[in-house]
Amino acid sequence: MKRLILLLLAGTMAACMPEKEQTTPDNEQQSVQDSTSLKVALMPTLDCLPFYYAKEHDIYQTLGLEVRLLTFNSQMDCDTAFQRGHAELSYTDLVKAAALQGGGTGLYVIAQTDGGDELITSKSKRIKKLTQLKNSMIGISRNGLCDFLTDRFSDSLHLGGMDVFKPQVNDIILRTNMLCNDMLDAAFLPEPYATRARMAGHRSIYGSRQTGMNLTGLMITYRAATDSNRAAQTCLLLEGYDRAVEMMNSAPAGDDIRRLLSSVCRLQNEVTDSLHPLQLHFRTLKRPSEEQTDTVVAWLHRRKLVNKNYTGDTLFLNTFITRP
Repeated sequence: MKRLILLLLAGTMAACMPEKEQTTPDNEQQSVQDSTSLKVALMPTLDCLPFYYAKEHDIYQTLGLEVRLLTFNSQMDCDTAFQRGHAELSYTDLVKAAALQGGGTGLYVIAQTDGGDELITSKSKRIKKLTQLKNSMIGISRNGLCDFLTDRFSDSLHLGGMDVFKPQVNDIILRTNMLCNDMLDAAFLPEPYATRARMAGHRSIYGSRQTGMNLTGLMITYRAATDSNRAAQTCLLLEGYDRAVEMMNSAPAGDDIRRLLSSVCRLQNEVTDSLHPLQLHFRTLKRPSEEQTDTVVAWLHRRKLVNKNYTGDTLFLNTFITRP
């Protein structure tokens, strides 16, 4: 009964959380400008921060790019904005992107970022290793990277599906709060929220980096990828990201970065001050790796999330980033 109440509460709280998409323009001039701007759906994660830095420091303006950054606290909301045509590009993970493409959404993954998820366990549960997670509630985002990772370690340890409960808490800030308030036994969190949880005494016991997988990146609609104007804008977007990375790494842990962590990620100063310099060393975008495609697609087929004929062969487009 306690688990049922917590699951219902998580769903109710998630439903009540407002979207953080920037305000829709309310006059004709702004609407015209918005129609020409490249719109990008992002999440307040550490690997998305260079996009915001580039916008705040006029890197995109210098490049001649009109861009709108739409911020959402959940991957599901990013996906919705992307599918409805409110954004030409979106932050994503390979699992989500393949599920969308396999379900009929026209898209390509064009870049790989340096993000991932960590499995953080509640300090009150004293869980120090994966085998202790039996009958635990792990907060995840359904049908995405952390769902995939949960099944991956669950399978390797021969834990049955009913031995690990996976309440769907899509909002990453809400998921963090629920873990820190002892409403979940564990949760998958991206940075910088994993650091916030660790600071509160919770323990990291597993993560995407430990698997050797890097599955976060950027996807573009098929329509934008094949439109010469949008494609040119996308090249400028990626260039701006890499320029921002160079600037951010030249002055690590500077006030500008901390201000963004506060405004975009909504973190308190004590958390931003605790981030290790290595965590604030950003990496330029890479071509998406195809190494894990078969593993991801096999999982999607097992969960019946894609058409039985889907192979993932058309998932990647490497024309935007030519370096290896």
